[in-house]
Amino acid sequence: MGLLQGSVIVKPLFTSLRNLARIRWSQPDPANRPLPKCVLRVGAAGHINLGQAHPDLSKLAESVLHQLAAAVTEVQPDFAKLLDVPQVPAECRLICQLAAGADQLFARAALLAGYKLQVPLPVELAKYKESVSANRGMDSDPVAQLIALRESSDSCLELDGDVVDGNVSESSFAHSALTMLDHSDLLILIIRRNAPYHRGGTMWLLQESITRRVPVIIIPFEKEELITLNWADSRQQLDLSLPGWAVELVQQLLLPPPGTEAMKPSRGLVKIYRNAFPASGQDWPLKYLIAATTNEECLKSNIEDNFKPAWLWTEHRANAYQSLYRGAYLSIAFLGLTAVAGAIAGAMNEAWSAPGKIIEVFAIFLLLVLWFFARRGRWRQRWLNFRLGEQQIRHSAILGAVGSSAPLHNDPAHLRFRLEGAWLEWYCRALIRQANLPSVTLDSQTLASARKLILRGQLDAQIDYYDRSSKIHEHADHRLESIAAAALIITLISAIAYLVLKSIHSCHLDAAASLAKFFGLFNPPLAATMAAIRAQGEHPQLAARYSGMMAHLMTIRTELIRDTSAKSWRLSGYSQRAAQAMIAEVSQWRSLLSTNEIERG
Repeated sequence: MGLLQGSVIVKPLFTSLRNLARIRWSQPDPANRPLPKCVLRVGAAGHINLGQAHPDLSKLAESVLHQLAAAVTEVQPDFAKLLDVPQVPAECRLICQLAAGADQLFARAALLAGYKLQVPLPVELAKYKESVSANRGMDSDPVAQLIALRESSDSCLELDGDVVDGNVSESSFAHSALTMLDHSDLLILIIRRNAPYHRGGTMWLLQESITRRVPVIIIPFEKEELITLNWADSRQQLDLSLPGWAVELVQQLLLPPPGTEAMKPSRGLVKIYRNAFPASGQDWPLKYLIAATTNEECLKSNIEDNFKPAWLWTEHRANAYQSLYRGAYLSIAFLGLTAVAGAIAGAMNEAWSAPGKIIEVFAIFLLLVLWFFARRGRWRQRWLNFRLGEQQIRHSAILGAVGSSAPLHNDPAHLRFRLEGAWLEWYCRALIRQANLPSVTLDSQTLASARKLILRGQLDAQIDYYDRSSKIHEHADHRLESIAAAALIITLISAIAYLVLKSIHSCHLDAAASLAKFFGLFNPPLAATMAAIRAQGEHPQLAARYSGMMAHLMTIRTELIRDTSAKSWRLSGYSQRAAQAMIAEVSQWRSLLSTNEIERG
């Protein structure tokens, strides 16, 4: 694979020229931006036995939910303004497991407040009825309530937990609680003073939410205690008579940092070029999810409805801006070299003086115009931010096959780069937030299909990409270094040849001396151009990063193949590890390349 065949040198230039040839002034956008709804997701849980709770407990729960819903309505215009549209639909959801006691209390209050109910059950509904019947607390008929609330819900995900002696196991409750937490923006808990701590219980869930930095509204079981909000390493009391607390909380959850403006759309030739770039769904991972049953078809349809339009848009934009940026910095490098060649030709031969100067001026003019538009349009920044968003949506779609969701990367070390892409990060979070839980049962066949999806669509596809990319970057780095070294060697040979030819004092050798002089003058800029492309592309660094990522994913793949348990929480764990690594890699890659601006020459 020679330099001219390397994907990182000629392919970006070829792609740019090919898309320029495709330009049509009225070309429609091949990937339209989907508009997310203004969605607030509230998780709810608490103790099963509420028999001795104070009578105002239900009223307090209703008041909290009503104020949160009113706050979403108040925030809705600001949400729509960030999308540059007059209005967007607003929606409040309650996610809970419908156990007896607090869960069913919250579910009834939420339905009365206009919330949509989404339910992750730890086991199949038939088994869960038996467990609820055996753990009814002080409720008279929690099974009847379970059935009624289940029928009133928008979606119900039945996980593959275990039942031991008629009771759902602690680990199964823990998995469904974490599923609820994965799909919640904040949590409301009813907590009894000095309640016991056990895995899957209310106190355990409180600790998990604090670890994950999910805000928690705590409604005390005892009347003399006050409602509090735990968030960001602090705890504050809530006065429900003051509506300001809910608006402030919802603003921080649903809106980007203050001062964030809507991303300005591309215009002019950049928009036309972008629209000429094809939108391909060939890398959509759900093509590996083969739906052989109605249950699997329902799962796949839910994931594609939730994520595919958003993934297609971010994938198209990432590819288009990548093409623009890479084509720009390579064109700038070669335009600079062309300007030098024109100047040298004009200096060496009087007949070439005017044409050489024209070439020099024209090349420098194009170079500056291209540099200006690349910097002003933030092509590099948009490419990297869209790629990070695409990765988050992609992994959320894959994890949706096991009822989970991708981690939203939040590394304080990359805060400045996150603020640069604040609008797009907020937009992708809004798209992920509006995804619904699927109404399916995670049975053995569905989980077998999900396992293949994780193995082939998440691990194998990315391992193959890292393998190919690392080899391409290694080869490109080697060839660029070789060409630069060869150019300097030719410079040395040309200088020696020029001196020898001039020392002979023969008019017959003037042409050869001029040629030696030209090569002696042209090759140092050529070596500098190769060095600039090598530095701008970060080829050795990226090759090393890709090799490391490939080794890490190979380790996860080996562990997944050896694990024959096929439990959803174990599959989710493998997929989460892979997603965290790949999202972090793109985030770090963004911080690496975001400081590497296109140089003017």
